[in-house]
Amino acid sequence: MSNPSPFQFHQAVKSFGPRPVLEDFNLLIRPGEFTVLLGPSGCGKSTVLRLLAALEPLTAGRLERPAAASVSFVFQEPRLLPWRTVSENILLPFELLKRPKPDPRPWLEKVGLMDARDLYPHQLSGGMRMRASLARALITRPDVLLLDEPLAALDEVTREDLQDFIRSLWREQGFTAVFVTHSLREAVFLGRRLVILSRERGRVVHDEILPAFPESPETRSCKEFQETVSRLSAHFRATLREPS
Repeated sequence: MSNPSPFQFHQAVKSFGPRPVLEDFNLLIRPGEFTVLLGPSGCGKSTVLRLLAALEPLTAGRLERPAAASVSFVFQEPRLLPWRTVSENILLPFELLKRPKPDPRPWLEKVGLMDARDLYPHQLSGGMRMRASLARALITRPDVLLLDEPLAALDEVTREDLQDFIRSLWREQGFTAVFVTHSLREAVFLGRRLVILSRERGRVVHDEILPAFPESPETRSCKEFQETVSRLSAHFRATLREPS
């Protein structure tokens, strides 16, 4: 993770058919930052990730992308290959890139799946499958990690456990993270920067640096955290009230 250049959208437009999903979209993604994108369904959050990953072309405008930056993507579904074990799934990127495979055991230990290394996806819980997906995305040590609502389908306890895990990995590894969610509490807990998109054509309507909350089980119930969520909910509710 050696590339310090930012990603930056300049008056970007992305359309699917005649109606633009993003229009006049401007956003700077700073190296090493944990940015959370929040907004109503259909506002273009996932489209931003797909553009950053070069999975979609822009319709108009410009996206500055560091030439040497490596990007990994974590989807809402873990997308593990059902006929491969946990270890084999984690090492899949090296196979696709035709690179020598490293020892997976350090990452299996890191994500708490050493005892499950020879199991298949159908033998894992939802949380374990997502841990395997995160390990597969991070084992190549990417510059940028894109996460598209990866915890949305999990129960509350597992979801909070993985929030803790993702935040600790980011602090340890130092990658740039862009995380999409519909949960304001999740956004405030995970992010160092919150970007709220409008319902109509995905414009940035709010952008701020968030407090650096301590890694503690009590963080979600502390006064500052609760006050931050309450204050930002007004911005989010205003976005939801916008006409479509």
